[in-house]
Amino acid sequence: MSRAAEIRAGHRQGTDLIILDIEFNRTGQVKEVALIEYVSGRVFLDTLVKPQAPPKLSQLKLAWRRGLMDHSWSRKLDSSGTNTDRDLDVWAIAKVLEDSGVTKDSVILVWHSTYYDLTLLNNFLESAGANSTLPSRANCVRLVPHVRANVPHHNGKPFSVTLSIVFPILFPHHELVGRNHRALVDCQQTRLIMTAFEEFDKPTGIPGRLEFSEIKPTQQTLEKWLVDPTLVSHHHETENRADRLMSN
Repeated sequence: MSRAAEIRAGHRQGTDLIILDIEFNRTGQVKEVALIEYVSGRVFLDTLVKPQAPPKLSQLKLAWRRGLMDHSWSRKLDSSGTNTDRDLDVWAIAKVLEDSGVTKDSVILVWHSTYYDLTLLNNFLESAGANSTLPSRANCVRLVPHVRANVPHHNGKPFSVTLSIVFPILFPHHELVGRNHRALVDCQQTRLIMTAFEEFDKPTGIPGRLEFSEIKPTQQTLEKWLVDPTLVSHHHETENRADRLMSN
C-alpha cells in the first residue's frame, strides 16, 4: 500500500487511509459507527447513534416482529459498554468527521463486497442536512472481492471470507476473536488482517519480517497441544512477535 507507506514516512496524515464499519438494523437505520486510522489504529469515532425520531406507529404495526427484533438488538448494543463515544447524534458525528481531518481525498477501507456502509453513512448525514466530509465511492476500497479472488475454493465452493472466519485463522488466540458485529471490533479485525497481508507481500528474509510460516507447527489437534507444551510456548513467542510488529 503506497498510501500507507507515505503515512508511515510522515508524508501524509493518518486520516488519509481509514477503516469504516457500520452496524444497522433491518430497515437500514444506522445504529453504530466506527472509524479508525489504518496505520496507527487510532480510534477517532466509535459511537452508538442517537435516533433522530422514534419510529411511526404505522411502521411498527406493519412490521411489529421486525421492530421487536431490532429493539432487542439495540438494547444489546446499548448494554455492551464498549463505545468510546456514547449516543452521538448526526450533527455530533459530522463534527467529529470534520475535526478528525477526514477529507474527500481520504481512502476508506471496508470489509464488504459493496459500498453499502459508506452509502448508508453519507445518506444518514445528508438526510439531516449535516455536512459530510466523507469521500465518494471512487475512494472506497471494498476488500472482500480482493480477498475472495485470492482464496481457493473448498470442495468446489467459494471459501467464506467473513471476518468471523478469516480473523481467527490468522489470529486464533486474539482477544477480538468471536466479538464480531460491533463496529469498532470489525474495524480492528480488518486492520490486523490487512496488516498481516502486507507482511505476506514482503520478500522473505528481510529484517523485521514476521514469518507466518513459523505459526504452522502450532496448527495441531487439541490432543497434540496438551501433550507437547513446547508448541504452546512457541505459539506465545510468535504471538508476542506479531503484537510487537503491529504496535510499531
